[in-house]
Amino acid sequence: MCTDNQHQQYDQMLGFIRDLLDSPAACYEELDTDTLTGFAMQHCLIHEVDVTEPCGDQCPCAELNNLPGKCYRIAKWIHAK
Repeated sequence: MCTDNQHQQYDQMLGFIRDLLDSPAACYEELDTDTLTGFAMQHCLIHEVDVTEPCGDQCPCAELNNLPGKCYRIAKWIHAK
């Protein structure tokens, strides 16, 4: 479950790191974007948004011609100061 609670956010980050390090792919240096994305979504570090137009001047989806498509946004709490 995604949350704004700092203790749970810490646990989410640790869970993500643990999954990465425990992944068989990590042992063989074969971590791919699908694996990373899956772990990050599972631990609420990113979320998926359906997009049909650029989100701004420097939209990665537009630069990659991925419109319409799926955009992965970093959790707001990661950017908080």
